[in-house]
Amino acid sequence: MRHLKLILLLISIFLITNIHLVAADTNDASEQVDVNATTISIIIILAILSSFFPILLGYFSVKIMEENKKMIEFNFVRAYGLSFGFSIFLLYDYLNLSGFFSLSRSNLLQHIGIVIVFLFSITFFIKVENYGKLKAVYLWAIGIGIHSFSEGIIMGFNFALGLAAAFSLLPLISFIMHKIIEGFIGATLFLGKTKPNYRQLINLSMISALPIVGGVLVGYIIGGRYNNADIGRLTLFLFANSVAAIIFILPKISLIIDHNPKTITIYYKWIIFGLLIFFFSVILHNF
Repeated sequence: MRHLKLILLLISIFLITNIHLVAADTNDASEQVDVNATTISIIIILAILSSFFPILLGYFSVKIMEENKKMIEFNFVRAYGLSFGFSIFLLYDYLNLSGFFSLSRSNLLQHIGIVIVFLFSITFFIKVENYGKLKAVYLWAIGIGIHSFSEGIIMGFNFALGLAAAFSLLPLISFIMHKIIEGFIGATLFLGKTKPNYRQLINLSMISALPIVGGVLVGYIIGGRYNNADIGRLTLFLFANSVAAIIFILPKISLIIDHNPKTITIYYKWIIFGLLIFFFSVILHNF
């Protein structure tokens, strides 16, 4: 507990000294955002449609994989391979979003704070699972929920600044693919263990996806009132938690069936397939 308090104190000091939410000039009407209930409702509906239902579909894939009893072992190998491929690309994506690849002398203190948040998050996930408080799949859902909240802040902020055109069809398809993948990885954690019921899968989807609504509200309301760089800096810390979540579950979706050559070959093929699917979604996002 003493170490936990120390970590929290360091994070607090860092946030206070490095995240300066400087209000925009109130005399500049173009920088102010009118909080329109209709606009917010549309954004929230869009966020739910593009986040909750795709993640729900990803989680429900475990039911599909468990249906065919004759192919269940083959399904396990494919699912774990696909999830591992997805997770490798997600790890790269989350590291990029959290700023791990942009270390420089000028932002060294910021990176120290990001690493502290990462270490705290991964320690939290491991400790909670070891104490039997929550299963790994729920911890994954919490990690994705924080990630969704971060995405919501960015989405709401962009809408507030009049950047709704950025949400064109292909990037939206890419975003939906990301959400299905996040749910699918969570579903993989059930394979070979307890069979989830529909209520569990819906609850996991809500934990994973609905925080995006809160993020959208925060991003839209503060959009135009605070410095864009400071908002981006804030999301870096939230995305550091996403890095911890993916590293936490990676060992759990490694090959667990057996080690005969045929199984390993199938496993590697589906890892590559997972990487290619994710690469395709990135291409869509950049069009």
